Amino acid sequence: MEIARSTPGGPPSVPHGRGLDRRGPAAVAYVEADEVGFEAVPLAVRRELEARRLIDGEPLAASCDRPRVVRRADASYEQRGSAWWGRAGRAVVLDLRREMAPRGGTRFAPTGAWRVTGTLHHLGSVGEPELSTWAFEGGGVGGARSGAPVMSDDPLDLLPPDVVAPVRGGQSDAWRDIAPHEVCEWVEALRVTRDEAYLLRATRVADSVERVSGATWTIATLMAPITRSESFSFPTS
Repeated sequence: MEIARSTPGGPPSVPHGRGLDRRGPAAVAYVEADEVGFEAVPLAVRRELEARRLIDGEPLAASCDRPRVVRRADASYEQRGSAWWGRAGRAVVLDLRREMAPRGGTRFAPTGAWRVTGTLHHLGSVGEPELSTWAFEGGGVGGARSGAPVMSDDPLDLLPPDVVAPVRGGQSDAWRDIAPHEVCEWVEALRVTRDEAYLLRATRVADSVERVSGATWTIATLMAPITRSESFSFPTS
């Protein structure tokens, strides 16, 4: 089955994180992507995280700020990215970097391995994530209040403000898969404070892109105390 994958991109029409009018659907503009969510973390880094047991099992929420090449003040180049991963019992936040060399034009090549630094937060036991469902007033597409979605660059604007309030100010991402007769959309978020971690995953499914903005969200949230935090740092092999 062929699946078209996409992540947020394109110009927004409202500022980041405004919190939209809940009487009508919000939307983010998507661009095609080969990898979405935590898949965008380089494979060598993911394997090392698993080997060191920093991540294991299925996350409730996880994603990656895709690595980009940046120019330093001394005219050298490096590739930088960040990622986050969380489930009941633990949350991981990390940065990754590697040296790059220009190869003409806009092309670059790595000259070293990834260097990974981050923090593992151990979370207290709070039971299973809390589940809820939610849809826009008017029943979505074709409903009395339906209309053209308001565009935003913040994935959290896709969800009701009271649900996303605990994760605002943290990390969030959204992506969408389009298969024949099925469109799936995800929003995932993590926020870590000095004492607590908040995780969120929301999914909705429709039979077409036109109808997904009116589909019902299934939302899982988890709030847990941080019992201990430890830093880590390593190069990939």
